[in-house]
Amino acid sequence: MKSIIFTTVHHFTVLLIISSQTCIAGQTNQPVRPQKLPTVKTNFVAEGQLSAAEVKQVLELAKKLGIANPVEVSTHDVMPGGGRYVWVKSADRSEGRSTWYDAATIYKDSWTYAEAGKSAIQLGDFWADKNAKNTTLLRRYEFNKETIQIAIRSGVDIAFADKVIPLILSKTVQFENDWARQEFEKLKDAKPAVIYKSDSGEGYELRFEKAMIIVGFKIKKEKVVITGVSNYWI
Repeated sequence: MKSIIFTTVHHFTVLLIISSQTCIAGQTNQPVRPQKLPTVKTNFVAEGQLSAAEVKQVLELAKKLGIANPVEVSTHDVMPGGGRYVWVKSADRSEGRSTWYDAATIYKDSWTYAEAGKSAIQLGDFWADKNAKNTTLLRRYEFNKETIQIAIRSGVDIAFADKVIPLILSKTVQFENDWARQEFEKLKDAKPAVIYKSDSGEGYELRFEKAMIIVGFKIKKEKVVITGVSNYWI
């Protein structure tokens, strides 16, 4: 005869099936079953595999960083320069056209040339800056009869993004020079992925999802003016 028990471990429901033939009071020689991983998606690069025990450490560290509901653990190569890092992502939170998620970059001692600073949080071979958690805002827009999501970085107001992005998607823009016009027209149906303020602080940039295409633009007399298009090949 078997009994079925539901219990909760670290916010995850676990089904235990216990056989009455082996559940004997006072018995101490029961085999220890390996602990199962929490229900998270994993995606590892070829040279960046993590064991079940390492994933558990990463999740514990992510919790210390403030990510309470992780759903994905992945590893990534650093290009260029070499090395690897671990990325942990939380579940999405949505409201209207906006979706948010938290994420943190975590380092493994043997995968990076960087060293943990005094303020870093360390667990086993893994460490991260105490402020490693960041929140990404994704905003939905209509483009070529489909809905796409664009990340809105800090420093860009949602109302501003809602005003300029549709103008860029519909190509209702002006150009600073003929070269900017020619390069912008080559984009055709490329989809933008991220909008943020430029490093100079004098304009904005829209990064596209393919081939690291970045469109620079500024606002002049309430018009979007494309200042240039850059291609970064890795």
